[in-house]
This record gives sequence, C-alpha cells and structure tokens, in this order.
Amino acid sequence: MVGRPLVTIHWMENTVSGFRHAGCDACAFSTRGPKGLKRAAFKLAGAVGRTEAALRGALARTLAGFRPDLVFFVAPFHAPSGLIDVAREAPERPLLAGWVGDRFGPEAAQRAGRFDRLHYADTGFLAEAERLGFPPGRYLPLAAHPDFMHPREGARREGVVFVASATPGRVDLLKHLERRIDVYGDGWGPSRRALGRHAVRARRLHHRDLAALYSAHAAALNICNELNVVNGLNHRSFEPAACGTPVLHDALPDLERCFEPGKEVLVYGDVEELAALWDRVQADPAFARGVGEAARRRVLAEHTYAHRARAVLADLALGGRP
Repeated sequence: MVGRPLVTIHWMENTVSGFRHAGCDACAFSTRGPKGLKRAAFKLAGAVGRTEAALRGALARTLAGFRPDLVFFVAPFHAPSGLIDVAREAPERPLLAGWVGDRFGPEAAQRAGRFDRLHYADTGFLAEAERLGFPPGRYLPLAAHPDFMHPREGARREGVVFVASATPGRVDLLKHLERRIDVYGDGWGPSRRALGRHAVRARRLHHRDLAALYSAHAAALNICNELNVVNGLNHRSFEPAACGTPVLHDALPDLERCFEPGKEVLVYGDVEELAALWDRVQADPAFARGVGEAARRRVLAEHTYAHRARAVLADLALGGRP
C-alpha cells in the first residue's frame, strides 16, 4: 500500500487495515518516508534535492522483500511519478491499482495510464476519467473504520458538530444558518467574526479524537468541499454514522448509493431545510437516535474499509490470492 498518512482522516492507514481485515498480508509504504533513525537520513536526502530518489530506492527494497500481488496507491495522482515506475518494475510485476479521492485534470493522464485499474470515490471523477480516456475504472466510495469509529459511552448533549477545513462555500452556508454549530478545523480563523453565532475552534483535530466528539453531539453536519467534489461523499459521510450519530447531509448525487435518505441520513437542499433538520434533531432525540442507529447498521453492513478492500480484490480477480 503506497500513500501519504493524513492526520485528520487516516485514509492510507485505514485502507491498509481494511486489506488486512479482508485476509490480505498488507504492507504500508509512506511517501513521507520512514520513521526513526532512517527518517533523519530521508530528511537529509530531501535537503539536497534527492527526496524522490530516496523514496524510489526505499520502495524498490520494500517490494523486493514483500513481493506483492497488488500495489495499491492511495491518492495515486499525488504520488511521485517515479514511484509508479518502481512498482511497475517490481519482481513478478504486481497489479497496480489506485483510489482517487480528489479532483484532477488532463495532466493526470500520464500517471493514470500506468495503472491496471483505478477506483474513484466520486462518480463525477469516474465520468471525467472515462471522458479523458483513462484506464478502466470503478466507483469506490470512501468508508469508516469501525475499530476506531464507534459510539463512545456518555450522554449526548444538544448540538450539531461540523469537523472540516474552511472553504468559501462552507463559510457562506454557515453565515446564513441561524442555528449554532460547533465548528472544528483548519482555516476558520479569518471567518470567526462572520460566524459569530457558531462556536468556532480553528484547529485541526487528531483522528483519534473524532469518535468521542461525534458521540457527544446530537448530530453531525456535512457540507461538501465545493472545490473538490462533483457528486461524491467524504469521510464525514461515513465516520459520524459509524459512531451512531445522524448526519445532516447536503444533497449530493452519490448519497442515495450509500444511504437511505430520511431513514439513515437526513438530507437538506438549502439553509432553510438544514435549519428545519437542526430543529428536529434537537426537539426529538429519539428520532435522531433512530437515524443514527440505522446509519451505523448500514456502515457496518456495507461501508467499512474491509468492504472496500474486498471490492478491489474482486474487481481485480485477486480474491483467491490474499
């Protein structure tokens, strides 16, 4: 597994764990470089402009020792292109696949053409890849890791929480929402005055703290990142749900592929509908609890990283080669 660890979402780490839960012998390789004493040597290589060369050598050694059937890139269009070449040249030529979770353009074609299969977390990304003539792809939504994202003990307090980075669209919606939201994440500081009714904490949360935060609120809010979404869902579509917390979710085309609106997720189309949902989850805790419980059952049945790993293995006919 090749990728860059991300403090707030742990996408690569959760993907590795999903393959292990699916019965695979999985090995992680971070594009941030190794840990411990080897990390110092890696940083020194970066200081003299040889970061990618150091990474290529480290990945080649890892693959020579591990000899995988599949090399799976998380965020493949952000990986150094030399690493894709190293994987293609590995002993016994493993299959190469990747999971795309960000917008891209025609410049990604060079990387895309080196993969046997690409998986896209947004059906809009998949349609764009087909339009650009990329290799065969498949829709693969994001997921939750139930070992980390599960209900925590303690009473839920009133209130709705939103954990995300600030974007212009998110700021604009919250400016017009006349209900208080507990907001956490990067980039909110400059908007604090405009979001005066909300409790804004402009700081990044560690992934390990999210489950407790979601479990302590009546509901979680989701507002898509308009800069990086076409049709698709993000991690906060699944992780609060895994904690039994109902999600107030903006209407997106991919939503009904993953959850049943009204039963497993509460969907709004504008700020007035969002305010009405806010009022309902505050006034009717039993209703909110029922939606959260239904959402958690759906996640455990269909939306864990182990489910995603099994889908990749089946797609590549590797089910019998764990």
